[in-house]
Amino acid sequence: MKFEIQFDEKEFRDYFIFATKLINNATVKGMHRAVKAWERDAKEVAPKVPVLSGWLRDHHRTEVLQGRDLIGVLETYDTPYAATVHSGISRHGTPITYGNADRGSQWISSKLYMFAERYFKIIQEELDK
Repeated sequence: MKFEIQFDEKEFRDYFIFATKLINNATVKGMHRAVKAWERDAKEVAPKVPVLSGWLRDHHRTEVLQGRDLIGVLETYDTPYAATVHSGISRHGTPITYGNADRGSQWISSKLYMFAERYFKIIQEELDK
């Protein structure tokens, strides 16, 4: 007896497109949750964002976008001096002294290094649903 395996290319293509959409949507949702977790960490875990009030606080944003070759975008602290404050070096090249021991430089990148595993787990949770 001879068996013949038939391959339905259209059905495969339809399921592949469906699966790709599910994965992309879950990734974007997971990225959004991870970025919000990062935002909370930047504000609540030392070194914290050195803001209590003012322009820096009022011009904070995080965003997750989906494009052809891009799944997530992280944007935050859209001010002329944000990079200077984050790096801890004044525009004159001298170190910035933060008035509170909890606050300091590298409050963005330190959280990405400290909590990267947790952020990836958040994204993975959405993919596992």
